[in-house]
Amino acid sequence: MFLSGKFDSEAGEIHDCNGKAVQRNAILEIIRGCHHFEGKPKIVFVQTYNFQEKSKGFDSSDSKYDILKNGKSNTDDVFVVSNYPRIEQGPWILGENMSGSYFIQALIHVFKNFACEKSFMELLKEANMCMAHALVPKKTTEGNKKVTIERKTVAQIVLLEYCEGTQLYFFPGLDVTPFQKGSENKDVSESGKPVRAESNPH
Repeated sequence: MFLSGKFDSEAGEIHDCNGKAVQRNAILEIIRGCHHFEGKPKIVFVQTYNFQEKSKGFDSSDSKYDILKNGKSNTDDVFVVSNYPRIEQGPWILGENMSGSYFIQALIHVFKNFACEKSFMELLKEANMCMAHALVPKKTTEGNKKVTIERKTVAQIVLLEYCEGTQLYFFPGLDVTPFQKGSENKDVSESGKPVRAESNPH
């Protein structure tokens, strides 16, 4: 997982401590060259933070429910996952009163609840669906005291590196229903049904 950024960074970029962009291929070559990872799938998540008041939304003709592919397929099971903004407002990165970005929140929610039963690509589709139906707080004009909730597509998952046709499972052969507790403030799953876990009344 790479978390980096600067005031005017572009989505999917990786920056060093001085704000200089780091070539993604240089990092991947280190990962590919590590003998501990030989013959194993390699998954890298990239979250780039942009601290501008407004960010340029990603102009895509693809459906907001699609996972974008920006690069060529590889043969060594390397996946680099990031996200592109679909709205101009800053909340595509960090929402108000949120711990982490919408992208990270969606990944945590989906992996926590479905990692035992879905493939890696299915998990990404579920996370993409969460961001396609995100609940975004918006302050009203009445002294900025009241807050309304809007449902928006805040971001879209993009594969910067991927291996075509590879099906990855974190728990292959394990048939376990994931333990759920409490309620999750998330949205709809790929099936159109709520992905939140409802608490049983006592």
